[in-house]
Amino acid sequence: MLVQELISDEIPFLTIKDNCQQVSTWMDEFKMTHLPIIDEGKYLGLISESAILDIDNWDDTIGDHTRSIEPFGVHAGDHVFEAVKILGSQKLSCIGVRDDKDTFLGSISLTKIVEVIGELSLISDTGGIIMVEINEVDYSMSQIAQIVESNGAKLLGSYITSAPQTDRIRVTVKLNKQDVSDVIQTFERYDYQIFGSFHISESSDNLEDRFNNLINFLNI
Repeated sequence: MLVQELISDEIPFLTIKDNCQQVSTWMDEFKMTHLPIIDEGKYLGLISESAILDIDNWDDTIGDHTRSIEPFGVHAGDHVFEAVKILGSQKLSCIGVRDDKDTFLGSISLTKIVEVIGELSLISDTGGIIMVEINEVDYSMSQIAQIVESNGAKLLGSYITSAPQTDRIRVTVKLNKQDVSDVIQTFERYDYQIFGSFHISESSDNLEDRFNNLINFLNI
């Protein structure tokens, strides 16, 4: 998914002629801690709430404090993950979008990004989750996929993180079935360390059924 597919005109933009009082009012009204700044249609960056609060005279315009403008932005052709990275690392409430000529096209809010991520199959679809750890030199996504598929399951998504203070990596995979006990056993046979899983096993369901049957028998 590209950034241009998520552009919204619901977030107000500011110009360098707007004064700090106007900026504060709009931030409060739209519940934003950042707003995009443009000058004659060109995207300059973002102004933050904290930068505005540091200005003594709120009659000053943004143009009087251009050094406070943060040059964060994304291009329309960027992948949405680029916007996610900047929003997260810089703790932004929105980010401006520009074309190759720096023309301002609109903004993307953090709320919209969260909404989009929530719709990904990795998040929204029902299924079990397995977290495995392995030496970085031994990592092979094709092998992980083969292990999953050899047990009649499919990968809905995955992501990788580094294990703290080691040369090992952690891979989290989400599968298209709830009981992943067989997949976990296969990972262990291939020397993957399982450091977490979230699933519903058939054995758990059977145990619950037996318990319910016992209760029903005792109530007779």
